[in-house]
Amino acid sequence: MKKSHIYFLVLAVVHLALLFLLYQQFGFNTLNEGEKYISRAQLFAQGDFVNATQYQTFYLTYVSYLALFLVLKLPVSIIFISTYCLSLFAYFQFYRFINAQFNKLTAQLWLLFVLCSPLIQYWQFNLFSETFFIAISLLFAYYTLQPAISNRILKVCVLAVLVIFSRPSGIFTVSVLVFYKLFHDGVLSKKQTLTYLACSLLILFLGIFFVFQLPYHDFALYISNGSIYYGFPSWIYPQLEPGTYTLWDCYQFLYEQKGIKTIAYLFFKKFDSFFVTTRSYYSNFHNLINLGHVVFYPFALLSIYVAYRFQKKMFSILMVFVCIILLNALMIALIFNEWSERHTLHVFPYIMLLSAYALSYLYQNVKSKWRIKNG
Repeated sequence: MKKSHIYFLVLAVVHLALLFLLYQQFGFNTLNEGEKYISRAQLFAQGDFVNATQYQTFYLTYVSYLALFLVLKLPVSIIFISTYCLSLFAYFQFYRFINAQFNKLTAQLWLLFVLCSPLIQYWQFNLFSETFFIAISLLFAYYTLQPAISNRILKVCVLAVLVIFSRPSGIFTVSVLVFYKLFHDGVLSKKQTLTYLACSLLILFLGIFFVFQLPYHDFALYISNGSIYYGFPSWIYPQLEPGTYTLWDCYQFLYEQKGIKTIAYLFFKKFDSFFVTTRSYYSNFHNLINLGHVVFYPFALLSIYVAYRFQKKMFSILMVFVCIILLNALMIALIFNEWSERHTLHVFPYIMLLSAYALSYLYQNVKSKWRIKNG
């Protein structure tokens, strides 16, 4: 049996064992956010598009996805199975991209990390949008960056729309990857790429900050009372009165009540919270599992140094994923982190890619030196 066959066989066994343990521990969860998405999907399936999409514009893809199952009167279990199959397909396609752009060892390490990560695979048993979003984001990255894709423009355009309207952070994935592709193909120069990307993100930021209306109970209230984690505000009073607000309104209220120092403190505290996977209200076992994923951070940072210092041809593609990670962190710095690790979860496949690249380089470097030393 070939080594590659052994690798996939062992990986499949470990992955399925992990899924079994997670299912035994948690089972399927259709409550909380899942219940909200299902209720929206029911309205969508009934043709009530106004109420179905109210404050849900950037979740429209997932709501539509769920509505399809409801229209076909399929059981909820089919939704879980379908999303899981979509995830496996996305993982394999992204694996192919890594194998082509980096090397086989990096691809194998990445697939190992993703399939054996409780942090990622736990969400396979929830009706939250995280698993779905990760899957279509990875597919978008594959069809955008993988060489020799037939009908690339059509596939990229369709997936771009799906990703953008899957979660708010989808716009970061799409904009960064598209501009990188235009630069890579020689359509834009480096200076043009950076300028156009910065202008696009600035326009997006201004629109969201000054125009986009926030749900009071889900966003405005918690932003205005200094919440770092959702539902855990720093203060209760003074409190923003019920109403419709923008981010600008919330920050204006914060400035008037607490001053610029408090705003700066909250900004950096929220940015830092993006990379924190543990919570004081988690069980010790849950925190231990999540804390284990912090090991990817130093290797992810090391990958940037390795690429810049030794393999500059890989530096630009790695910086694409670094940029997506940082933009997600900045989004959290402007609003607040979830009570769970859900926001950080979106970028962990990219953090794992950076780590896999660094580990692959270290292994190959040590192996090469060992061969030279031993003749």
